[in-house]
Amino acid sequence: MATAATGDAGKGDTARTWWTERTVAAAVALAVVSGPGVAAASPSATPVPGRGSPVCQVGDSRLTEISGMVATDDGFVVVNDSADEEPRRRIFFLDRECAVVRTVPYPSRPRDTEDLAMGVDGTIWAADIGDNNRSRQAIAVWTLAPGADRPVLHRMTYPDGPHDAEALLLTGDGRPLIVTNRAATPPSTPRPHPCGPGRRRR
Repeated sequence: MATAATGDAGKGDTARTWWTERTVAAAVALAVVSGPGVAAASPSATPVPGRGSPVCQVGDSRLTEISGMVATDDGFVVVNDSADEEPRRRIFFLDRECAVVRTVPYPSRPRDTEDLAMGVDGTIWAADIGDNNRSRQAIAVWTLAPGADRPVLHRMTYPDGPHDAEALLLTGDGRPLIVTNRAATPPSTPRPHPCGPGRRRR
């Protein structure tokens, strides 16, 4: 199931928005592709992508469980899954050879980072949304503007209680969408729910 959780991220404390719930019937994969291009489309054929090939291998000992990645003009930005060790709790910038060239620490400890996204303006969004026990009263995203060295924390809440989540998407206008985990259920018709601004918690 995909649930869009919205709060104060980029919208201010007076923001109002909507969230919808629906069954996602597609898998999304990220790959760096080389070789033959996509086959020509036809009414009876599904385009076949070319075979992917390795670009580089991450060898830094701090990056043992990469959970989120975005590609940039200069390389990649990555985060670990929830990290117990302080040196791993950072946003890592890699060059095109997958070597770490910069790290940005969080001002406070994130609970369970799961994914990254990048806005059209180059802002990095780090999703602190993991909740295996479904016990968190609030989730968070961190935004890091281009060239900044201190991420900004935004807390959000779900209208219907805690969810575990693994992925973050951004709409064209920069609204964060949180993709949650849920056991399979029959498809449901999208239904709007009013959602107020997320409550801030320390």
